[in-house]
Amino acid sequence: MRGDNVLTRRERLLFAFHEAGHCVGAEAFGLPVQRVCVFHYAQPRGDGLMAGYTERVHTDAAPIRESIGLAAGAIAEDRARATLGLPPADPVGASRDDAMSESFLRGFTPAVRARARTFAEAAVTEQWPAVEAIAAALLARSHLDGAEVRRIIARVRAVH
Repeated sequence: MRGDNVLTRRERLLFAFHEAGHCVGAEAFGLPVQRVCVFHYAQPRGDGLMAGYTERVHTDAAPIRESIGLAAGAIAEDRARATLGLPPADPVGASRDDAMSESFLRGFTPAVRARARTFAEAAVTEQWPAVEAIAAALLARSHLDGAEVRRIIARVRAVH
């Protein structure tokens, strides 16, 4: 990121994959996406900076399903990083998503937490073409609504 908080092309690409992962993970486990966005610049939020978001329709989903949707963002970003020859994102306090996911899973056993991550990894892996298509659409238009996300996922499924 440059000093003026404008994201580089690579940073926007990684954020697009991250948000696309959230979309696919959430939709795969019945958590409808309302809208998703990737910014051209990082915006102050809390004690850090935010460069995108995925907003879901509010449901009374089980905490483990919430955690799967959250974990899928970091998993998709790390897969994109590997494709680009970059190391995984720094896990030590770097991800607000990881902290949120962890808060949802408090009280669950380590085995249940690992299972949530396994489900998220499976969703991202099985639907990687949809993750790529959503990321490309985000880079082209910055904002997608939930209906557009679902159309992209359905279109990709029909082809693959």
